[in-house]
Amino acid sequence: MLQTDVGRVQLNANVFFERTFGARRPVPTQMKYQWQAKVRWLPAWQFGAQGFGELGAWDQWAPQRRQSHRIGPVVFATPELTGREELSIQAAYLGGKTYGTQGHMFSLRVAYSF
Repeated sequence: MLQTDVGRVQLNANVFFERTFGARRPVPTQMKYQWQAKVRWLPAWQFGAQGFGELGAWDQWAPQRRQSHRIGPVVFATPELTGREELSIQAAYLGGKTYGTQGHMFSLRVAYSF
């Protein structure tokens, strides 16, 4: 997992290895990735881009048509609340393909801390 700042931009890159245990047939360790570029525009508003993908077995990637790659814009909002309360909102719209099938995805994450 890597993260760095370049001025007002935060860059993240992560590579994950996923292994299934207890399967009837052996399943090879899968390689996945995610990345993000985020611009700190205002204290309560940030925007950027995200990407996610699954490449297949870590030591022998799947053919391109069976890999998954998705990319799209993302918005982060942290409205100011009173006291120790905090609200965090993240919305992203990703497009690309998932295991060979074209598709689009909207994700929304809302967290309220008190």
